[in-house]
Amino acid sequence: QMGMDNNNFQNNMGMNPQMGMDNNNFQNNIGMNPQMGMNGFDNNVFGSVPTPPPIMNDGNKKGGKKLSKNTIIIIIVILILLIGVGVYFLLQMTSKPKGNITLNDPIQWNLGTNLSTNVGDYASITGFDVSSCSLDVSKVDVTKIGQYDFSVTCGTTSRAGKIVVQDKTAPIVSVKEVKVVPGTSVSLEDFVVSCNDSSNCSYQLEDNSQSLEELVMNEGVYHLNLIVSDDYNNQVTVELTLNVSNDAPVRSLYCTLASAMDDTYHATLETSYNYDINNDELLVSSQKELSYIFENEEDYLKAKEEYLNKTGQIVSFDDTRFVITIISDLTNTELGTEFNVNPFPTNYSDLKEFHLNQGISCKNR
Repeated sequence: QMGMDNNNFQNNMGMNPQMGMDNNNFQNNIGMNPQMGMNGFDNNVFGSVPTPPPIMNDGNKKGGKKLSKNTIIIIIVILILLIGVGVYFLLQMTSKPKGNITLNDPIQWNLGTNLSTNVGDYASITGFDVSSCSLDVSKVDVTKIGQYDFSVTCGTTSRAGKIVVQDKTAPIVSVKEVKVVPGTSVSLEDFVVSCNDSSNCSYQLEDNSQSLEELVMNEGVYHLNLIVSDDYNNQVTVELTLNVSNDAPVRSLYCTLASAMDDTYHATLETSYNYDINNDELLVSSQKELSYIFENEEDYLKAKEEYLNKTGQIVSFDDTRFVITIISDLTNTELGTEFNVNPFPTNYSDLKEFHLNQGISCKNR
């Protein structure tokens, strides 16, 4: 309580402050216990560093290390990152499509050809049930050249592509030999049994120096090359035979048998015989015609594909009525075998009477 500082105290005690005596020596010299506090004075009074009181364990609680603030922050950040990564991959797994649609794009399609309804013709599909996928070709017009949109959809996945309708196919032409007497008027169309194309067919002789009007004036067998073109300049060249003879037919007797079902092609079959008659009323040539009339386009196209590759026969196709006609030449001997009669009648009146007796209707052409 005296208010005396350290220097005053030293002066009063007759000591020199520069003596170099430390606090402990001072205490020892004056007979004091360093733990006593010297009557209310603590060690701070003498400029020493205070000693913190010892931590006492009460014996009931176990001591342990506490996590530092920085460690807790690092743990929280790691947990947030782990949660974020987990959410990301979960979203990726749920949002990723189950399969893939790879379009055959662009698709080249031939003018006038019916579009396929098979999804596999338009795209390669993996990871989806193809039977559950849908095809949209409603915007495609196969009757006009151009570029059109189409799409393939599987579940929630959809892909859009292009179909290019074009005409690069030459006409499919069937021709026949033309037999006429001298001086008969003949046109190029008389040689053509059928011209099958998505557009119009046009005809011209390859050799412009040849003229049908001149050729028919004299007897002889003439071979000509005919160029058949469509509206898009696709062309095919076929050989024609013109037979000019005084023995050539001047009319035909056309006889048709009753129609019947053909189980092979699932079509109605009509069989006809065409007999060429000359000026002497005699049979000079004969042809047999088989006409398959189909009820649906699918069966028609299947049979058409088969007959497109056949040779040695004259085949015509009617894509509108779904009719395939096959024409073949028959000799008198072959006709006798067909009708089980020998000899086969060879003059006009006998031919007509024979067919009427068979219940076969005939008409003149």
